[in-house]
Amino acid sequence: LGQTTATADGTWSFTPDASLRSGVHSILAKELDSGNAVVKTSPAMILNVDTTAAVPVLHTPAPYTRVAPVISGSGAEANATVNVTAVSQDGLTIRRYTTTANGSGVWSLHTGTDANALPEDKVYNIRASQTDTAGNTSAVGATQVICYDSSVLAPTLDALPDSNASAFMVTGSGEVGATVRVFDG
Repeated sequence: LGQTTATADGTWSFTPDASLRSGVHSILAKELDSGNAVVKTSPAMILNVDTTAAVPVLHTPAPYTRVAPVISGSGAEANATVNVTAVSQDGLTIRRYTTTANGSGVWSLHTGTDANALPEDKVYNIRASQTDTAGNTSAVGATQVICYDSSVLAPTLDALPDSNASAFMVTGSGEVGATVRVFDG
């Protein structure tokens, strides 16, 4: 890596000219005599250079929910800060949440427990990133979509024409994306 000279009190410091690559390194200090022969060697110091953070994985949430969703995931580094952003598809609502991954990189957060609660009756794009304990921030992960719809609207039937025909069509309205079943009786 390089060399330096100890000061009058025996202390020294050294900063390499080039950064070390990401990974585990065994750092040694060796004292040299005037002929550059090694006189003494320090014990090895293990240095883990961490220059990247992986994108955390959002576990696929239920696509439709009537209660504030719990967002969870994995793939974060141990004790990393996980940043989750929820943006409504109409662009009018943006919520940011932060939680800490456990020692296995698993994390979760509830979106409806404080003043930053996710507003109801909107469709949200959810994305996550992490900042590891070394300060590296990952890219933002894949988007998951959640429809947070707290209202239960009953489907309506349009008026049927007066007819005695055995074949007919029924029309009406309901919630977007809802399955409507029609019954006799």
